[in-house]
Amino acid sequence: MKPKDTNKKADLSKKILRELSSILEIDLELTSESEQVVKTLKQYYDEDLVDDSRRTFKALMIASLARSVFLPRESLKDKYDQLSHLRDRDGYKQYDEETRKAVQEIAEEYVPVNLYHNPYLRRAFREAVSPDEMRSATSSLYETKQSQIRTKLAKLVKDDFEEMGLTKDDFDFLPDIETIWPAIEYMSQGKELAGTTKNEDFKDLLKYLKDSGANVGKKGVAFHHIVWKKAFDGIFEEKAALNPANLIALNDTRHGEGDHDLLHQAGSYPKGHKLGSGGGKFSDMDPEIIIEQISNLHLKERVRKHYLYEDIIKSSLEHRAEAKKSGADSDWRTEVDIGRIMLSGDGDRKPSSKAENKEFEKLVEKANRSKSVAQPKKGSAGIGK
Repeated sequence: MKPKDTNKKADLSKKILRELSSILEIDLELTSESEQVVKTLKQYYDEDLVDDSRRTFKALMIASLARSVFLPRESLKDKYDQLSHLRDRDGYKQYDEETRKAVQEIAEEYVPVNLYHNPYLRRAFREAVSPDEMRSATSSLYETKQSQIRTKLAKLVKDDFEEMGLTKDDFDFLPDIETIWPAIEYMSQGKELAGTTKNEDFKDLLKYLKDSGANVGKKGVAFHHIVWKKAFDGIFEEKAALNPANLIALNDTRHGEGDHDLLHQAGSYPKGHKLGSGGGKFSDMDPEIIIEQISNLHLKERVRKHYLYEDIIKSSLEHRAEAKKSGADSDWRTEVDIGRIMLSGDGDRKPSSKAENKEFEKLVEKANRSKSVAQPKKGSAGIGK
């Protein structure tokens, strides 16, 4: 490798690490405000509408976790093929707007299974990993924490099913509900999305799904890094091995079949690089596309619950108005573009006129104060920004 390329890779690596560390510090300052937000929104919107928006959001998050049991959908594979083609066209450097947009579209698919954005994963992670462990970890600690996070996650999902009385009706708007329902039902019983098939309950689930004709992976679900902990001379191992913004729940099936290989082959490695069961060469990772993935998926700050629920409510109201005008009879929940909503970012959003009250203003004020602690500089992430 030429000295100039080596220096550029080192500079980008440090930049990625700064961004990941910054978003972690911001997030550690924020607390969960779900219950208060629901009370606040009910002062300005119909109570049933608020409850429906919350149940819909939870259904979408749980369904995303259940889908990680299955192999990638063809539509997602097509998006990866397109990204791979664009990276090849761009010569694996100086990616243009079309390539960055392709990365964004894949990010919208994955945001619901990111440990920073998905509230179930985020809570499970926080219960299993201390702030100090998030800031500084080792490979062995990361491996140990995986099973602890899975155990916490199983309980959180089970508790919500019981406390909110969730049933299949809450998920029946999903186009793939009949395929993924057995995995959702399995999770509702407090059973773990295991990392391997050594877990007998999980092994039985995979067998049942396979016998039903579902396209399931040979392994379970693992929390994988966008930027590998030992990449670029190992500078990420200590600071990013247990950073939730760097972790995604993916099907762990390898050899080109599961999400794991797709993620790294199309988004990180040069053309023709093949991943083996033990992974690829860390030195072959592409920092230019890695920082683009990180920028699109994680550095768009986690959207606060108020905005998430209100955006879903607005989607419902808009759909109902259109349906009334056209006379169509359809379920508004099918129109919720959750990936886009979750990546819309809080930015400079203010409470809408329907939510201007002192309690919510305090939440926003607290979030803004937290952002000032370690806010990334504007335009500091991404290529050509």
